[in-house]
Amino acid sequence: MRFSNITIFHGYGVTPEKMWFPWIHRELERLGYAVNIPAFPEPLRPDYRKWHRVAAPLVRRWDAQSLVIAHSVGGAFALRLMQSELKTPIGGLLLVSSPFTATLNVKPYVRFFAQPLDWKKIRGLVKNVGIIHAMNDPLVPYDHAVRYGEALGAKPIIIPKGGHFTEKKCLPLMRTLRKDFGIGQR
Repeated sequence: MRFSNITIFHGYGVTPEKMWFPWIHRELERLGYAVNIPAFPEPLRPDYRKWHRVAAPLVRRWDAQSLVIAHSVGGAFALRLMQSELKTPIGGLLLVSSPFTATLNVKPYVRFFAQPLDWKKIRGLVKNVGIIHAMNDPLVPYDHAVRYGEALGAKPIIIPKGGHFTEKKCLPLMRTLRKDFGIGQR
């Protein structure tokens, strides 16, 4: 699989300057990929409509050489955004610790799960789906990865430790990108 552009969505309560986002951005650019990590407004009070306004123009540029990496609620958001906006299939999607259903009873967060998903349509919009999750994730139980795997026809990678993948570097993510998506093998 050849990718030329990579979009990364952050989740609830973080920005592109936090966690592993700056590190993966640098690593992927060093390997020659065009990388975009949009900053969604008010990450501590996320509003689906506001996030949609930021991301919709990006989706219109995605194509068969596009890879989307989405962390936490960014994964639920990416799926719904693809379902409503994507017109042609993309090359890949990697969900990282993404909740299948709301795991917090916070109204703005719960709204990200209000729109039901058409799994058949989404499977037709993504050539390669990856899912990575840690068994010791304190925020999103790893069975969410299993549920995504069943819905998307993908085998989730579940590692024993990694929490919610909030560290400055995320080596399991890079290993998955290299092994399952051919990143760095141009």
